[in-house]
Amino acid sequence: VNASSVLRGGNADLRRVKLRQKDYRLQDPLPIPLHFPKPRQDNIFNRVSSWKELASRFSKFARSGFPVATQKVNESNAWKTVESFLEDRALGYSGGISSPNLAFTHGSRLSPHLAWGTISLRSVFNALDNRISEIKKSETPTGWLRSLRAFQSRLYWRDHFIQRLEAFPKLEVRTLNPAFDEIEYEESDEMLEAWVKGETGFPMVDACMRCLAETGFLNFRMRAMVVSFACFGLHLSWKKIHQPLANMFLDYEPGIHLSQLQMQAGVIGFNTLRVYSPTKQFMDQDPNGFFVKNWVPELADHTVTEIAKSENMKIKGYASSIVSLSERSKQMKDRIYSIRKSAGGKMATQKTLKDHGSKKTPSRKKRKKDDGQLLLFKS
Repeated sequence: VNASSVLRGGNADLRRVKLRQKDYRLQDPLPIPLHFPKPRQDNIFNRVSSWKELASRFSKFARSGFPVATQKVNESNAWKTVESFLEDRALGYSGGISSPNLAFTHGSRLSPHLAWGTISLRSVFNALDNRISEIKKSETPTGWLRSLRAFQSRLYWRDHFIQRLEAFPKLEVRTLNPAFDEIEYEESDEMLEAWVKGETGFPMVDACMRCLAETGFLNFRMRAMVVSFACFGLHLSWKKIHQPLANMFLDYEPGIHLSQLQMQAGVIGFNTLRVYSPTKQFMDQDPNGFFVKNWVPELADHTVTEIAKSENMKIKGYASSIVSLSERSKQMKDRIYSIRKSAGGKMATQKTLKDHGSKKTPSRKKRKKDDGQLLLFKS
């Protein structure tokens, strides 16, 4: 068991359930070693090199690098991020992470650090537990506890999805549910290019893709929306969009992102099928138009109403919508539902749920209604 509770090897997911009582995430971090052996100097990978130097020697680094607006990922910044989140920003976590505007502040912003290993999950859990204990003793703990518990829940689900990839290593090339392996997609390179560049004619989608390309970050709800739009609106498969997104996400973690891609594409089978409306997300999450106008400057001088209607009307200087979203979404939903309702689809879904669904025992205690966004994690 490593610090993130993810196991490797045969039957790893089942062994992980049995070892839950030894969850190392909840133990104190190990002390700093008193002595570090020096790395061997005769290995090229032990020498610190700049991106330019690497690019001159290894062709695959030639186009690498990070935009200026990208979050800096190192141990010092990781601890600063933990402190600012737990002491200040987390208070707005529950209500703020759905908004692409507020998520930059109220989201934890720890995902890149966890993905790159500049801080351990055990250290985050330890700091979180200490903060929760401190908040419980305060006079007004309700808002804080709600947000911190929500954050804690997502940390647990993070390992669940990473463990899923260990249990099903073919997740990158096969659907978790084999019933959906042969679903038909158009796979248009022109559609993919417009989507990646943020030139689809759907303002919220374009703003999200441009924001992602510039910062390497996008909040979860908007990630779900752009994937939903690509798969249901553009008829691009989750496989087709995987690599372009992986190149842009600063916090790319294969197990998490592959699972989410398949979930939002509707090919898992046992999750609620959700198709996001970019216009509704714009009105709900960016009602003043700050996010869209910032990332799509072509629309800066237009009203929120005009932006909301741009899918069906031509705006000078801005791309026309490249598809009829409602029509194409219905076509893809019909394909998916036909598989879900078939006898073979139902059998495959039952087996997939048994093999890869959450192994957590349901609580007998009556639970409050789940946050709509958190439901997207559950599998």
